[in-house]
Formats: sequence, structure tokens, C-alpha cells
Amino acid sequence: MKFFKLYLRLNLYFRPHKKPQNPFFNFKSLKSNPMEIILVFIFALGYLAITLEHTLKIDKLIPALAMMAILWAVIALWAYARL
Repeated sequence: MKFFKLYLRLNLYFRPHKKPQNPFFNFKSLKSNPMEIILVFIFALGYLAITLEHTLKIDKLIPALAMMAILWAVIALWAYARL
């Protein structure tokens, strides 16, 4: 009985008339929205500021906290705007 249930579950993923679906990764989710691009850009700027701490003469904590605050503010405001 267990083998038959497993066969039915696998048959849903690998039918000959349908393109096989990967249950672990959805390629349709690769489309990025503008918020993701903004978050990656802010993270890259914050990471750059952390790596240039000696030339900027600031502590690592300041750009890290600023980056964290800005990232969470963008996430919160974006979610609030979508309501």
C-alpha cells in the first residue's frame, strides 16, 4: 500500500504529457521585484562601508547598524505600501 501511494505521488510530478516539475526549486520565482534589487544595493553599500572602515575612519558597528536599520525600514515600508 505504501508503495502504491508513493507511486501516485511521483506520478503527479512526472507525467509524460506535462513538463516535470522540480518540487524543490521553482524557476518562476527568479523574477525579482524592485524591493529585492533595492535591498541588495543597500546591502552592497553597507558591506562596502564595512570593508572601508579604516579609510573612512569609522567603526564597523556604525555602517552595520545603519545598514540593518535601513534594510528593515525598506522592508516594513514596502510591506505597508502593499496593504
